[in-house]
Amino acid sequence: SLQRAPARAINRAWEILHRLGIGKIKLDENSLLAKARRETGLHDFGDDCFVEPMRQVLYGLEHESRTNPLGDFFTRTNLVRLLKNRLLAQDLFTRHPEILARDLRPPIAVVGLARSGTTRTHRLLASDPQFVHLKTWESVMPAPVPESFTASIDPRYRNTDYGLRM
Repeated sequence: SLQRAPARAINRAWEILHRLGIGKIKLDENSLLAKARRETGLHDFGDDCFVEPMRQVLYGLEHESRTNPLGDFFTRTNLVRLLKNRLLAQDLFTRHPEILARDLRPPIAVVGLARSGTTRTHRLLASDPQFVHLKTWESVMPAPVPESFTASIDPRYRNTDYGLRM
């Protein structure tokens, strides 16, 4: 309950600002696409197959969800993050088309009922260097940023670690 008090206070203050016409969080297609482009400096999203599903999500957020202002803020942040990753991935594939030509071994999927040892099995496989496993920071930001290739620690790792600590 103590942790929720600051969020409730922020939401109350933000709702007052909304009523005054200030601080509205935009969850529309154009502002999201523009922000992702502006923050990456990239413009090519590649195949536009994502646009219609995004529009459906945005429609649901506008007409069906009951998110509070803080929820709208985090939703916008996540949507922009996803769009930025799409831009970064498309840029990487355009500059290095050989990436898409690589042969990949079939994946190994660990599935099972709860409490049946799937997490332990996954961790055991992940510890074997012959397997590549999806790390949390890679799932949050799958497309490398330019600094990923030169930094001693990938900034995606640092950013995800910071986000998890928050």
